[in-house]
Amino acid sequence: VEEGSFARTAERENIAVSAVSRRISELEGRLGVMLLDRRDRRVMPTAVGRVVFDHVQAVVDRLHLMLRDIDDQREGTTGHV
Repeated sequence: VEEGSFARTAERENIAVSAVSRRISELEGRLGVMLLDRRDRRVMPTAVGRVVFDHVQAVVDRLHLMLRDIDDQREGTTGHV
């Protein structure tokens, strides 16, 4: 969704375009919905795809926050006793 194309996503993740396409297709099959509109060369989220993306992005944001909190706690517990 962020890149707008499978090719740019593949390049960013250093994987084959076919792997990106396959992973998206597998996710769509598992969820039973189309997540992306693949018309032309541009990839756009469907309405359901946008909802899924927003939820996943919220989870990713929470994970980053958790990791930052863990790092902060780790830094607070190091040093001389």
